[in-house]
Amino acid sequence: MLPQDSTRSSVSWPLRIGRYDIVGPLASGGMAEILLARIIGPSGFQRPVVIKRILPHLSRQKDFVDMFLDEARIVSVIRHPNVVQVTELGHENDELYLVMEYLEGESSAGLMRRLSSRQEKLEPALAAYIVAEACAGAHAAHEQTDSTGTNLGIVHRDLSPHNVFVTYGGAIKILDFGIATAADKIAKTEAGQFKGKLEYASPEQCRGAPLDRRSDVFSLGTMLWELTTGFRLFKRSGAMEMLRAVCEEPIPRPDAIDPEYPEELAAITMRALARKRRERYQTAQALRQDLLGAIRKMSSSMTMSEDLAVVMRNLFQQRIDEKAEMLRNVQAGSAVAAVPVGETDAAVEIPVVAKSTYDSHPPANTDTGSGGSHPQTTAAVVASTGDLSSPSASGVQPQRRALHMLPLYGGFALLALCGIVLAALSVRARTQDTKEDSAASAASLPESSEPVNEPPPPPVETLAKSAPLPPTGHGEVIIRVETSPSKAVVSVNGTRRGASPVDVRLAKGNAPVWIEIKHPGYAPLKEKVVPDQSQKLRLTLQPAGAPAAPGSSVPYHRFD
Repeated sequence: MLPQDSTRSSVSWPLRIGRYDIVGPLASGGMAEILLARIIGPSGFQRPVVIKRILPHLSRQKDFVDMFLDEARIVSVIRHPNVVQVTELGHENDELYLVMEYLEGESSAGLMRRLSSRQEKLEPALAAYIVAEACAGAHAAHEQTDSTGTNLGIVHRDLSPHNVFVTYGGAIKILDFGIATAADKIAKTEAGQFKGKLEYASPEQCRGAPLDRRSDVFSLGTMLWELTTGFRLFKRSGAMEMLRAVCEEPIPRPDAIDPEYPEELAAITMRALARKRRERYQTAQALRQDLLGAIRKMSSSMTMSEDLAVVMRNLFQQRIDEKAEMLRNVQAGSAVAAVPVGETDAAVEIPVVAKSTYDSHPPANTDTGSGGSHPQTTAAVVASTGDLSSPSASGVQPQRRALHMLPLYGGFALLALCGIVLAALSVRARTQDTKEDSAASAASLPESSEPVNEPPPPPVETLAKSAPLPPTGHGEVIIRVETSPSKAVVSVNGTRRGASPVDVRLAKGNAPVWIEIKHPGYAPLKEKVVPDQSQKLRLTLQPAGAPAAPGSSVPYHRFD
């Protein structure tokens, strides 16, 4: 039995689809809708399910039908606890529909909004756990083969907090393979079309380059950055601004946002966000393994899913009670007065970190993939949650914007947008993509953990002719720290100041400071510097375990 009220005749969803009674709508996007349904069996058997169907006015358009069939075919072959299970592809009255398991929980986006509205954020270990479990589901999709053992080449293309679901019991599920790509898809993405969410897309996805599994790794890295910091990373006011943010703007290290951010987790996050695909984690499984290692160091808990379940109950107890009451009615065959909305706190906007909060700690990972770097943008991007009425200590200012419920597919961009995007991005970046694509077949191979062999440091004469130091304020000096190899972590008196090369601003004085340099695979190095004038410091790191250079204070141990 279904709800009997005066509004029933005015809604667009049907009373019944196939053998399923429709209870009510959960969410709707631009191309499809999600409905809560129940199946009735012998002896009073009742079970809730979720039905996804193309919106009626699109159900006869071949492009949308092909995409829907592709999604059904892709998800039907993926059997993994971290991927939502599809049990049936149905056809009725010339309309296709998917039947999926009903999950009790919230999207990661809803979790982030609820935390933001309460000015809270997840413990780093729990946030890393969510992404690690999502990595497991993504890796299962990436590794999926057909009956002959040939890899299907599945790339989700829309891994975002909206499509990573957290159940109230602490389980993680990847949703919505609606725009996933595979080698034998029916529907093809035409030139000039963009599918996905710009703020979670990879640089190569934004440029329209051929994609492999590493594109999903970048999306997971973006999600990891956001879940662990409580801020949005690439969200901007317009499409072009978001494209520039993803492809060109410096990516701030999360430990520049939060001084207490775990150093190892920051390194993992930034590697997942490497713009050059060959420098990124090559598989979601490799990212997951490093995350699990970091989790063990951050938390002694052996029951991360149970810990996450406690957090979910504390945050969503009222919604848990509402859904439990609804399910009791569904299973009893009683009328359901109301179906809780699919996405909660829809009016809440996650704050975007203001540039001023990390200006003193220059961001790393500014390489665009074309061999060059780009200057930092000067505009501070701000937003806030709908429940916050005043700026916080982190430099966030309030701004409201309505959100749509549960986007089911990424929208199509106009052909003109692609032209603008390609004009805005460098030709060298596209050339780099072409070079990398030739090695795409090796994408599943893990990257070596050995230190990268870089060219020897330039001679002193070359350094002296490098770019001049920027101007300083009154009573201030700049210490430019350059290292070989580059991208070493630079700390001053124990405080992280960025990755080399980096300009460190210090108060002018005669009291010496300690500059410490760390790089994976190399021995740490400390130098005492007197900040009495602006200066350039060039340091060469030695591989870990290598004998100390003559005259070094590090003892040389003989093993003969």
